Amino acid sequence: MKFDLSKIEFSKRDISRNIKLPIKLTENLAEFMGIIMGDGHLSHYRGYFKGRKYVQYEIHITGNVSETEYLRYRGL
Repeated sequence: MKFDLSKIEFSKRDISRNIKLPIKLTENLAEFMGIIMGDGHLSHYRGYFKGRKYVQYEIHITGNVSETEYLRYRGL
């Protein structure tokens, strides 16, 4: 399966950081997306540090202690 990236707009910062998006769905990407949807969430925080605004994005994945070996294997 290929992704249609034609309507994705990159910010100037994305361009300067040379951000790349996957162009096709792989088994590993599908598994990671499934883990996030099943056991995780995406969050963001806005704040100020030394008078400057910032936004912090985080991915959280929660697992049961019985899944420790699997989560280590997957690098999560």
